[in-house]
Amino acid sequence: MSDSESDQLSRDVNTLGRLLGEVLRALEGEAAYALVEEYRAATKALRTTDGAAHGDFGDQGRLLLERTRRLSLPEMQLLVRAFTAYFHLVNLAEEHHRLRVLRQRQRTNPSDPRRESLAAALAGAAASSVPGERLAPM
Repeated sequence: MSDSESDQLSRDVNTLGRLLGEVLRALEGEAAYALVEEYRAATKALRTTDGAAHGDFGDQGRLLLERTRRLSLPEMQLLVRAFTAYFHLVNLAEEHHRLRVLRQRQRTNPSDPRRESLAAALAGAAASSVPGERLAPM
């Protein structure tokens, strides 16, 4: 993926995250938004920890775990719903981005079908002179 393609996806994800935050604020209030933001920032910081790749999250991880143990059930439910919605939005953005990239590649090179696509299979069959009867469903 090129830098410009990656930038487009990043912009889409950021926009959707911002909009989700606005909806969260409007529906649940500032305290709910602040809780979700607290966890978003804390988990983002954990990913940049040196030991994170090996499952060692150090003091930051321990503090977040302690904080999580003190949450009420409604706060836990809020966090689960907010992050679930966020990850659904990210998945949609990635799917949209994948289609955008494929369409752009098709526009740029229309005679070169995407590898492993139906168009590529048919082009390969035609190039190797496979009889139509062999391609017909059984």
